[in-house]
Amino acid sequence: MEFLNPALLWGLLGVSIPIIIHLLQLKRYKTVFFSDIRFLKNVQKSARKQQRVRHWLILLLRILAWSLLTLAFALPFIPSGDQLSKQRSEVVIYVDNSPSMTRKASTGPMWVVALEAADNIIDQNPNATFHVISASSEGADAIPLNATAARKAVRGIQPSKNSLTWQDVMRRISTYGITDTAQVYMLTDAQEVTLDDLDESDLKIELLPVLIQPVGRAANLTIDSAWVNSPVILPNQALELGYSLVNYGDEDSDVPTELWVNGELRGAKSHLVEAESSLESSITFQVNSNHVQTIELRIQDDAINYDDSYFLTANVRSELSMLHIYDASSATLPLTELINDSAVVLESVNYAQIPYGRLSNFDLIVLDRTRGAWPSGLASGLNEAIESGTSALILPFGPSEQDLSTLNISKYGEADTVNISNIEVNYGDAFYYGVFYEDPKRIQLPTLDTHFPIADDYRIQGGTNLLQSASGSPSLVRYQRGFGQIYQWNAHPVADQNGWSELYVPLLYQMAIFKGQPQWYSFELGTATSFLIEHEESGSDQVVMLKQDSVEVIPQQRSMGVRTEINLYATELDPGFAILWKDNTAIETIALNTSSAESNPALLTSDALSGKLSEKGYEHTISEIDNKSDISKVLASLQGEGQDSKWWILAVVGVLLLEMILWRQPKS
Repeated sequence: MEFLNPALLWGLLGVSIPIIIHLLQLKRYKTVFFSDIRFLKNVQKSARKQQRVRHWLILLLRILAWSLLTLAFALPFIPSGDQLSKQRSEVVIYVDNSPSMTRKASTGPMWVVALEAADNIIDQNPNATFHVISASSEGADAIPLNATAARKAVRGIQPSKNSLTWQDVMRRISTYGITDTAQVYMLTDAQEVTLDDLDESDLKIELLPVLIQPVGRAANLTIDSAWVNSPVILPNQALELGYSLVNYGDEDSDVPTELWVNGELRGAKSHLVEAESSLESSITFQVNSNHVQTIELRIQDDAINYDDSYFLTANVRSELSMLHIYDASSATLPLTELINDSAVVLESVNYAQIPYGRLSNFDLIVLDRTRGAWPSGLASGLNEAIESGTSALILPFGPSEQDLSTLNISKYGEADTVNISNIEVNYGDAFYYGVFYEDPKRIQLPTLDTHFPIADDYRIQGGTNLLQSASGSPSLVRYQRGFGQIYQWNAHPVADQNGWSELYVPLLYQMAIFKGQPQWYSFELGTATSFLIEHEESGSDQVVMLKQDSVEVIPQQRSMGVRTEINLYATELDPGFAILWKDNTAIETIALNTSSAESNPALLTSDALSGKLSEKGYEHTISEIDNKSDISKVLASLQGEGQDSKWWILAVVGVLLLEMILWRQPKS
């Protein structure tokens, strides 16, 4: 037997009180002289024996009553076996401090209940080695802690905008180098989505989930996502913002929606979203400046409000610039006729007039076919420009195998004159985002009269299909290179194809615009999301910082010359806007949002959770803390078969009743 409050066992010293009382109350017999006492002596001896037995019984009952009362307050329990007691040498405590834990429990916010439970766990295992995990403890949880340090770590936990899945927790535990079986307490609300990616168990752990129950029904209205329905954003453009609303509740809801741009209210709508369904809509506004557009979409939801706003930033371009390099003696693309737009600056030169020093200034370079070879140095010049953000369209006739090798793209095969009439659009590629407003399967593409097959190693070179035959053979391939793209077409749109497609002009625009990431930036906190930013190479070693109001953080990053790769996974910022800085210069404004996983309030029941854990091979014992639970008792029961103190109290009452009966018996 073990005790939840072993310090109270010092109260057993109080058994001396009934002993002292007993000694003070011992009956003294008087000696009375009488003439003939033979018969009285026999009666006296008998009475003394009876009184002595009764007094000893009363003393024992009083000692027993005091002992039982002390044990009741010490909260005894019986451990479940040897294995569980061994596990207390290694204890891992996961405190879920994600946004969903800010909901109300019976005695306050759910995350506060989790902290109280964590304190109790530490009290129960004073000699254990602890690891304390939370969504905001990146790296620190790997350090083993004693009870005092663990308690300090727990009390320092605050609500976080990030979240961890159960697999994230297991992944962290796998790095601790724990050799003996460890107890892992999961103090959480057990959202369904947090267990979706849980792998099968390969850790030596005893999993002890403690499910903290919220007050009220699980219902939530949320903005699932928002997007800009345009691949390029220009001044004075009518910009359409699309968005998706989700109702997780079991009742239909009216959802007032507001659009705020650069701090000003620019539109409003109201939507009826049916129970357990989603709805897509849009609001159009006028881009009235050439500066970055900070966009916030708001809804009203009284039940759960940490995901009632969705933030985006959109960069406004002043113009697009294209360079058309052609050979007048060969078939060329009629770009001056196709690109008739005041927002596009088109420059056309022949292969003898290439502005090598300005190649990186163009958004798109179209290298049209030529009867001769490419000039020496063109391929290497293109490489530098593409790495810095320029995109290039490569057409057959002109580049040599050495040029293609310099560009690190696949070779062209010999001309094939077999007609191909079943060219398809691979509209699932990120390149086409925002291009289509109808089903692309209905778009008819011209027949290829002649084509130059692209070698099968294009995927090894990092290429993806944009256009392909029904058999999957590539027709137009995209290669990501730094900030720019290389587009390799296996047939000239004019010379080798029978007809012209309405798709080709949007393709050219998109080739100039697309940089591998959209011109609007929106990221989820707590999600492993990386992106590239471009800046002037200063030669300094200063890192890129994120600033949000008075808070400054250094995100995970990797310098790549004039580019820096930023990873937002462990960024402890609030939803809203943040500015990227380097060398005291603002580089970019980005938007941060609460993880969409936190918006789904559906929680697993104990039985459902047990089924999932059993399926994955986890040894586990599940308990719950609701509005009727005593946290200490719940956690004590995890150590073994808990003993309810009321039975000990009842035993005390029974013993005292028996003592009173004996005490009140007539004295002989």
